[in-house]
Amino acid sequence: MALWGSSALGNLAVEASLVSGLPAVDWSGPLDLLGFIEETDAIAEASGAPTQDFAHISSAAINQGGRNDPFLRWVILELVGKDRSRLREATPLFRASARSGPMYMANSLGEFVPPESAIKMQPALAGVGVESIVQLLPGGAHAKGFTEAAIDGSLAFLRRALA
Repeated sequence: MALWGSSALGNLAVEASLVSGLPAVDWSGPLDLLGFIEETDAIAEASGAPTQDFAHISSAAINQGGRNDPFLRWVILELVGKDRSRLREATPLFRASARSGPMYMANSLGEFVPPESAIKMQPALAGVGVESIVQLLPGGAHAKGFTEAAIDGSLAFLRRALA
């Protein structure tokens, strides 16, 4: 058995892998929630509140156009009920342990979930002796938008991890 998810479900696949030890494939899951919010605070303060009502826009209309920090900030802050004190406990990279499952994480370099999420998760896993692979793809496609480029590596990882 393995876990596979993209975007928010990629985050959940990683969360389940951290506690179950099952292998996981994550395409564009936001994994550094605390870091992203802290890194974009100054920009958010300067630009003010988003003008779009993200609760009523299809994510497909938002997430394939490259970086969109206001949208990702909204998603993350909604996840923690706008309670910033919960960001650390909601951030998967702080919970890597020796019992975590191996992970394959793919991100586009210019998509709306910054690739730094996967890049930061890899040393957290390596530090506890857990295998991980990060595939960074050109462009701004998000999750299923880069299926053709990431499917072969993802399947090869799972074949090896499940052997």
